Amino acid sequence: MDGTLLDSIPDIMASFNKMLAQFGYPAVNREQVIEAVGHGGETFVRTLLPEGHKHEIPVCRPVYNEIYRTCGSPLTVAFPGVEEALTKLKNAGVKLAILSNKPHTNTVTIYELKLGQFNFDVVFGNRDGVAPKPDPAAIFEMLSLLNLSPEDAVMIGDGEADMQVAKNAGVESIAVGWGYRPLSVLKEHGAVHTVTTVEEMTDLILSL
Repeated sequence: MDGTLLDSIPDIMASFNKMLAQFGYPAVNREQVIEAVGHGGETFVRTLLPEGHKHEIPVCRPVYNEIYRTCGSPLTVAFPGVEEALTKLKNAGVKLAILSNKPHTNTVTIYELKLGQFNFDVVFGNRDGVAPKPDPAAIFEMLSLLNLSPEDAVMIGDGEADMQVAKNAGVESIAVGWGYRPLSVLKEHGAVHTVTTVEEMTDLILSL
């Protein structure tokens, strides 16, 4: 979802900096936030907390999650062409699913605010008791719910964990070039296909 369908960094950064301010810590910038996203909430918070304060994750993380969940995501927007692509894919009968390492409650909240009109078939964030990407457990659960085999699915993403979880689950992967990681990095992490435009992504999905 983040970095593939939605540019959510502005709201993530604003929410995290609001949490940091409450604890008297210095703000982080966009580049730091981009570097930290995509690997699960605990890793995200640990990466961005100041040195000497990493032990405060259990206190800081719930505060950040609540600020972000309730902020309304006013700065989060779909990347250009994404809404048209989702409409085309839905009309073609493609089943749509979201798998995010963002906490599940936050994932559902942002999905409903920004993408709910597209009626995705499954939406999973990082849930208690389920390992985050690149562990393939959530993908296998999705496939079961959708009555699909790995050969019927493709993982689209902009992060290393997206490419790795696709490989671990035995599904094809498409790395997108408009997200938060360079395509060269995603190729190193196992991307099967790469695309640079949303239109190219849509055509590739329909051709697989």
